[in-house]
Amino acid sequence: TLDLSFFYFFIKNLSFLLRVLAKVRLPVELTIGGPVADAGYMTICEKQIKQLPDNITVEVIGEVIHNQVSFLFEQHHFFILPSEGEGFGNVILESLSNACPVIISDQTPWKNLQKYLAGLDIPLDQEETFIHAIECFVRMDQKAYNNYRDGALRYAQNIINRKKLIIGYQAL
Repeated sequence: TLDLSFFYFFIKNLSFLLRVLAKVRLPVELTIGGPVADAGYMTICEKQIKQLPDNITVEVIGEVIHNQVSFLFEQHHFFILPSEGEGFGNVILESLSNACPVIISDQTPWKNLQKYLAGLDIPLDQEETFIHAIECFVRMDQKAYNNYRDGALRYAQNIINRKKLIIGYQAL
């Protein structure tokens, strides 16, 4: 099994993620980075963090300098973002391009991630599926995890190559 660590960037739907983690029975480390736009919401989340079981470790690091984001993705096993909506989700592509698989909601343009072993896109109304996914990834061996890292990188490279083709075509 992996000593699983998750990186969570931005304070989007954090309360949902903490509610999910409260039900995970295996050891998980979560690092939360990003600006706090709503102090009242963060206070609620801090209360949830204090109530998490002992198997869940949370570190809140606050704002992250852009040139440190890649390093953080490299230091964590997964990026998790149960967002209620993303127009594109640049941070998701950044995670994938750093070979950091993602667990995200289905409220982003990033779909069918499991098919490519790049991660999972899960409906927000399936809280149990988030719990099950996290626990499955914790139980994963290194070889299986490496397959997800490779899948995340391939997925990102495919997206980046398509964007270059579109830009080149539009330039013509």
